[in-house]
Amino acid sequence: MNYWDIETENTMKALEMLRMYTSKPVIRHDIKDFASDSRSLGVCFEEPNRIEVYLSKNSPEESFIHEIFHIILKYEGFPRVSIKEDFVEDYIDPLISGNKQILYNALTKLRNDFECTLDHPEVYKRMKLFPLDFDAYFEKEYEKKLERFQEGRHLSKSDEQYYFYRQQDILIGFDYLLWEEQGEKLLKIFSDWYPDTYSSFLSLHKAVVEIGFATPQTAFKSAKLIREHIIKYGKRHGLKNKYNRWWEALEIRL
Repeated sequence: MNYWDIETENTMKALEMLRMYTSKPVIRHDIKDFASDSRSLGVCFEEPNRIEVYLSKNSPEESFIHEIFHIILKYEGFPRVSIKEDFVEDYIDPLISGNKQILYNALTKLRNDFECTLDHPEVYKRMKLFPLDFDAYFEKEYEKKLERFQEGRHLSKSDEQYYFYRQQDILIGFDYLLWEEQGEKLLKIFSDWYPDTYSSFLSLHKAVVEIGFATPQTAFKSAKLIREHIIKYGKRHGLKNKYNRWWEALEIRL
C-alpha cells in the first residue's frame, strides 16, 4: 500500500465524522502529483462529486485527519475566503505588470493561507482528540516555516516587498501558537529577527484572543479584525498599494 493510502483507526474515525455531512468519496494522492516541489504536508480540494486529498510522506496520518477537518469546518459554516474578481480587475491588475496568472497564483496562496489561519485553532483542537504523533508532525511544520524565515532574510527594509512579507508573518504567527515547543521556537525567531512586526502580532493576538475562533461567528469577527490590522500595518509602514490592496481583494464570508 502506498503511504498516501494510509488507513488506520484514526483516519477511519475522521472519515466517519465527515460522513455526517457528505457521502462524497475521498480520493488520496501523493502530494507530488499536486506539485513536485510542494513543501506542504497535505492539501485538499472539494469537487462536485469527490474530495481530493494530497499527502506528503511525512506524517500522512496526521495530515489526512488535518485536511478532513478543514472540509468538515466548511460544512459547519466556518468562514471562507474568496478573491474579489472585480476588485482585482479594477484596482490591483492595473498596478501590476507582467503575467496575470502569476498575480492570481500569488493571490490564491494568500487566500489559502488566510483561510487556514482561521480554521487552524479549531482544526488542531479537534486533532488533539486523536492519539497522533504530534511531535513529529509539528517538527515538520517547524522545518517548513524555518525555511520560509531563512528565505526572507535577503530582503532589506528598502525593498518594496519587505513589509508585505512581514504582513504574512503576522498572519502565519497564529499557527505558531498552536505548535507547542516547535511553535515556541518559531516565535522566538520571529521576535529576534523582526521585533517590530512581532510586537504588532502580539497586539493583534491580544485583541483576537478575546473573540476566538471556536464558532463560525467568532471566527468571522476575528478574521475581519486580522485583515484590518494587517492592512493598517502595511499603511503605517508605507507599503505600496499594489501589495497592500491584495489583502483588500480577499473577501471573508460566512
